[in-house]
Amino acid sequence: MIILKFLLGLVLALCLQTAGAYDQIICCELAKSKGAFIDDVPPPENQTCGQNYLKGQPAAPSLWAPYKFCSSQCPGMQLSKAGEPTQYTSVLINFILPSVIFSMTIPRRKKIEFNYLFEFERPRRATRYPKVNDYLQLLFSLICFLVLLIPVTIDTVLWITVIVIGAGNMLVGGLYEAHLDYRIMKYTKDMAHGADEDKLRIKRELLVTVASGNLMLEKGNPQKSIPASLTIPGEHAPKNGYEKARSRLLNLLGAQSRFGELVGSPVLFYLGTFLYTTLDLRNSLSDEDTAISLGFGIEWMIIVHVAIVSGCLLASNNPSTSAGIVGSGHEELEHEHRKLQRRATFVGQNHGLESPGWTWERFAHSVLGWSDAYETEFQPISLWERGSNKMKWIKKSEA
Repeated sequence: MIILKFLLGLVLALCLQTAGAYDQIICCELAKSKGAFIDDVPPPENQTCGQNYLKGQPAAPSLWAPYKFCSSQCPGMQLSKAGEPTQYTSVLINFILPSVIFSMTIPRRKKIEFNYLFEFERPRRATRYPKVNDYLQLLFSLICFLVLLIPVTIDTVLWITVIVIGAGNMLVGGLYEAHLDYRIMKYTKDMAHGADEDKLRIKRELLVTVASGNLMLEKGNPQKSIPASLTIPGEHAPKNGYEKARSRLLNLLGAQSRFGELVGSPVLFYLGTFLYTTLDLRNSLSDEDTAISLGFGIEWMIIVHVAIVSGCLLASNNPSTSAGIVGSGHEELEHEHRKLQRRATFVGQNHGLESPGWTWERFAHSVLGWSDAYETEFQPISLWERGSNKMKWIKKSEA
């Protein structure tokens, strides 16, 4: 709710400021014509507004106007001009869009989507002409795409806002988990190798904690079900059973994407943009647009920092691998049942189902589109809680 109020207030402020957008040169010329400059006022011929840097040319003297004059005669804030794309394309393409892409790699628990709105049969034979039907299908798909684009945009904006606000907690939680991973891996590496069942069980539990310690303990009990699925007795062929268990564990540990593919290479391109912008600014010291672009890049880099930390973690962000090894349930298997429940809620006693009534969860999903990011029984924890959640795994384990 606080985030929504902040976004609405920001949009309202921008709309109000657009009518009285500030322009530095116009305000300077207005103060010059009205003689509103104060302090050490140079002669009128030396009062220069909007001077550009030229090598060898002396800098124009500073001009000061009182705050009362600026607030009454030059309200608002200076906006980028649509006719001058250099004012906004650089910051948009070089920094904002890459940061938005980085935000999609940061693990999350919830998302906004309205896929259930399109749970109906599409007319495939609207006319007797196949070509016309194909074009109608294409038009219908484009309309659905435009409708879905609205919640996707809202979801992305809200997620970026959450990252910017909670970046500190996310970084601390990620670094805490990385520290625990390092200590666990060091402990298992120093353990003596052998066929002792107790030591193998301890090592197995610790490695599962590293790979799946970001899962919520109360959803599907992953701390018990995952190690149990890795234990294959192999009564008639014990060696084969151990090999299968090792294979499943290695597949679980290898589910996380490589750091270079996920974060490393994109970060190099992001830093390359910084280097290019800095060199470009040195060649044109008076280029205000380049300086503002560099400032935006530094501000939006907080998203890149969070993406780097999340990419260093060993636990897979997607719980589908753990759910696949265990063989747990999937939300898509209950798709038809949920569809009938929604229909009973809005229409009545259809299909013999009674309306379950409105709860906050149903309201958040049906009206706000609030749903889990992954359609599995296992659900990941938020990034800022991953370190403390993994510590709970360690304390509850028998290792």
